[in-house]
Amino acid sequence: ILSISFLFDRTRLIKTFCIFVGLAFLISLYWVDWSIGKHMSYVISIFFAFIFIGFAFIFKAFRIWMLRMAEIMLVKFDKYLIVFDRSGEVIFINPAMKKEFNLTDNDSFWKLGGYSEEKIKDRKLGIRKRIIVDGSSGIYEEFMENRLTEQVFVKWDFNVVGEKFLFAIGTNKTDEVERVLEHQKLSLVTKALNAGITIVAKDGKMLWCNESFCEIFGYTEEEIIGNKAVELFMIPTFFKAQFAALFEGGLERNVPHEIAHYRKDGSLVWILMSSTTINNLHGEEEYVQVIVDITAQKLNEIKSNQISLIAKRTRSPVLITDLSSTITWVNSALLDEFGIAFDEIIGQNFIEYFIDEDENKGVQEKIHNCIKNSKSLNVEVQFVKSDEKHWFELSADPIEGHQGENNRYMFIMQNIQQLKMANELVEEKNNSIMDSINYALRIQKALLPEKKYLDRIFRDYFIYFQPKDIVSGDFYYVKSIRNKIFVAIADCTGHGVPGALVTAVCFAALDNAILNFQLDDPSEILHQVDDYVDEALSVTDKGIREGMDVGIIVLDPEKSNLLFSGARRSLFVFKAEEDDVTIIKGVKKSIGESLLDFEVDFRTDVVEVNNQMNLYLYTDGICDQFGGVKNKKIMQKNIANFLKKNNQLSLSMPRQLEEVETFFKVWTSDFKIEQTDDMLLFGLSLTPEELVGLNNKEF
Repeated sequence: ILSISFLFDRTRLIKTFCIFVGLAFLISLYWVDWSIGKHMSYVISIFFAFIFIGFAFIFKAFRIWMLRMAEIMLVKFDKYLIVFDRSGEVIFINPAMKKEFNLTDNDSFWKLGGYSEEKIKDRKLGIRKRIIVDGSSGIYEEFMENRLTEQVFVKWDFNVVGEKFLFAIGTNKTDEVERVLEHQKLSLVTKALNAGITIVAKDGKMLWCNESFCEIFGYTEEEIIGNKAVELFMIPTFFKAQFAALFEGGLERNVPHEIAHYRKDGSLVWILMSSTTINNLHGEEEYVQVIVDITAQKLNEIKSNQISLIAKRTRSPVLITDLSSTITWVNSALLDEFGIAFDEIIGQNFIEYFIDEDENKGVQEKIHNCIKNSKSLNVEVQFVKSDEKHWFELSADPIEGHQGENNRYMFIMQNIQQLKMANELVEEKNNSIMDSINYALRIQKALLPEKKYLDRIFRDYFIYFQPKDIVSGDFYYVKSIRNKIFVAIADCTGHGVPGALVTAVCFAALDNAILNFQLDDPSEILHQVDDYVDEALSVTDKGIREGMDVGIIVLDPEKSNLLFSGARRSLFVFKAEEDDVTIIKGVKKSIGESLLDFEVDFRTDVVEVNNQMNLYLYTDGICDQFGGVKNKKIMQKNIANFLKKNNQLSLSMPRQLEEVETFFKVWTSDFKIEQTDDMLLFGLSLTPEELVGLNNKEF
């Protein structure tokens, strides 16, 4: 019986049970029925003893077999397995654990991880101790030092067995942690480089991507991971096959490829993509795609190509420099224009090579400032061509780089030598013409009465005279003769030089009628002037107007009146006793105008000067000037109202002249309208006494 108990090694419960069973059996022999005989009792005892011994050996063999099977399984178990009691004493360690950490069955649990005695109180050891002492199950992760003094990251799964024992299964997560750390490092590096990174499985599904990759394509990480690039991204048809081949390993590795595609928002983006093959933890191939956004560079390249293409095809010399004025490219037109070779000019400083400061004062400084301030420039420069100096128009414009900065300059040269010579000839002709016009102005001024002459005749008057050009088609005529004062305001056909030529004829016509024919009636004067102009200008075609519109006043001191006759001109009369203006209109016929087959007679109107009055004669340039808030003509009505206002204020004629000048300045200011025609306005203040005082004034 004792021998049976010892078959169970150190299992105290079984040993105690077997001893008590054996003693109970021996005691029972005294009470058994001896009728079977003494010897039979011994036989039965021995029989039961052998049965106990047999069961013991069978149980022992089964236990040994079970332990052997468990040992075989634990040997092949690649994870770490350790069984220990609450004191930390190791009861069992599987071979994988022993090999990795160089441990034996007699080592303490505290020795795991290579911790020194000083670090026993470390937080991680405290957590471990709490698990062991308190017997609480749970997950615990930590870095441990293996037999090669390498750091191994282990994930422990602690479990409690009964009240005394614990076992832990550890999984080596070092490769996974290193991979995560590598991804994090890769993300940080690529983020600094603005490069997009993605890891793609062999079937084309994206397994991981960094933030820059998401920004380039415009998708979120959740939208990208697990999807195929060719199915998720919008790719132009031309690049679809190339894009798919890159993401699925069909193109040469480590070779950059330029591809265009659309972002999620539909905008076009150019990328530079390269692919590298790697093996994951399971030995499977994966592809690392490195992507750089080159949209700005590509657009700049396209722009540069367009500029180069245009420059190649243009007939004007073109060159491109960097910001230091070093020539980097020239077109064939420049080489032909100056007869130089490409290799000779590339690398030369443009300013020093082409610009002679002695011949082009300040041009070098202008070009330097232009490049420094990223401005455009247009300047005329003299270049030496075939040992001769030629004029060129030089245009400089900055070229934007891929970051939007100006990193180059394009200079276009236009040979303007022939134009310059033509301009010089034109300028010479213009100077000659201007000399002639200025001489004509001197002649015209000589025909007009001088101010000192007018001041001796009139006390209170003004003349507002504004020719549209240098010389004018308008003129004023004043003569004091035969105890009468003749005043005429005339507007000849045209303005400028043509009008000035006609004024000479019309002026002579007035002198002829007043001085030679000694006519005093203004209508007769106009008839005589009309005949003179018809003959002088040879007007034969009906309907042709080559002459003038004119209004004539004849002041007669003896009769205290004035006579007026007008050819398409009117007279404004403001009398002191009246509050309104009187408009005396002329006939609707100009001097020198043929009206079909009938003639229009000029008439004479008489105005008695029996009180103070103001008289105004004007040409049509006064009423036809555009301006005002609606940019329309002034018209006769508005001129009359303006003059009426001045008369109501009892302004003197010089003061009225100031008001007239201000009025026309304001009238044309809203639209900055140029003067439409020659403008002439004559104003005269007259009283009966002043009219009588004009008698016997002949000059």
